[in-house]
Amino acid sequence: MFSKRVSDTSLPPLVELGKLASETPETISLGQGIPFYFPPRYIWEAFFDLLRFPEMHQYGPDPGRLSFRKEISKKLKKENKIPAHPDEIIITPGANLAYFIAVSTLADPGDKIGLISPYYFNHEMACTLLNVKPVEIPLVDDFELRAEFIEEVIADPKTKAITVVNPSNPTGKVFEIKEIKMIRDLVEDYNKWLICDETYEYFVYEGDHHISCGSILGLAERTVTIGSLSKAYGIPGWRVGYLHAPDDFAKEAIKVQDTTAIAAPMPSQVLGELLVRDRKTLIPEFFEYMKQNYEIAKKRLEDVPWLVPTPGRGAYYLFPKIAEDISYEDGFEFAKKLILEAGVYVVPGEAFGQAGKGHLRLSFGNTLPKELNKAFDRLASYSPS
Repeated sequence: MFSKRVSDTSLPPLVELGKLASETPETISLGQGIPFYFPPRYIWEAFFDLLRFPEMHQYGPDPGRLSFRKEISKKLKKENKIPAHPDEIIITPGANLAYFIAVSTLADPGDKIGLISPYYFNHEMACTLLNVKPVEIPLVDDFELRAEFIEEVIADPKTKAITVVNPSNPTGKVFEIKEIKMIRDLVEDYNKWLICDETYEYFVYEGDHHISCGSILGLAERTVTIGSLSKAYGIPGWRVGYLHAPDDFAKEAIKVQDTTAIAAPMPSQVLGELLVRDRKTLIPEFFEYMKQNYEIAKKRLEDVPWLVPTPGRGAYYLFPKIAEDISYEDGFEFAKKLILEAGVYVVPGEAFGQAGKGHLRLSFGNTLPKELNKAFDRLASYSPS
């Protein structure tokens, strides 16, 4: 009755768990990866003043407002060291659609896309919807990336690209220069593409530094860089992201944009442009909010005897292991019990691929510090049965 593509696609893990959490009084959410902050008043006032112009209520150009693309281009050149031209940038209604566009442009039905795993579940879902096979490239030990596992996937003629989320959702891993160069050598050797999702680029802790894959010599001409304003600026509801890729890729990818969304909403683009222009003021403040929550979550995790910390140092997430002496069969059922019995909403590691099994994703981004501490009080006092 329904298409096999859709039937074979997993349900978003946040739907059922989120519904249960919303129906369970006083549940604290460490589930969805959204920021608790939002832009300051002066940005809204400037934005509202612009709503009176007729163009704000019309379609914009398929690739996005030229002034916004120029602003993103300048940002990519200066901050990310990516040689970006405005014609190589497409403004999208969020990073998820940017990824869907990238896979649609690169892969035919029956092709494969490698996902460094644990992966972001919407990437797996996009591949499945497009009849493209997602193939896991597992991280091992303390989220170590091994060349032999990449090569095993990338050597397959059916594999068109591999996907990196840096910093990672769900693990919080920040990829180092040696790992990115390892990837570069392999995609060059096998003439493949790299899709690099940099949604959490500004949220890197412990003195680490985010490195854009597209800035590395030999990767610029074969990398699709995906960015988002949702997490960095606290505007997930406005749905604005972008992709950057070489000019020939962008010219093909615009066909997918026009077919799916036509263009990103004009108000979202105008708001996004205001935010990106003022990023030197806004980002340090937003980073400090998140760094405070990261430090609270990292410290408080030590109080939870049945969770074992792992070395994530970026994004909005901790991805601890469930202690080996804890007996459970299904991570989703375990997460439901945590909602009902502990009053805390988390996401099971299985949602992020086989490499995530036995873990829980805890989002420290969507909760004020007081509530975050309260959630860890509950986890610390909970005894899994």
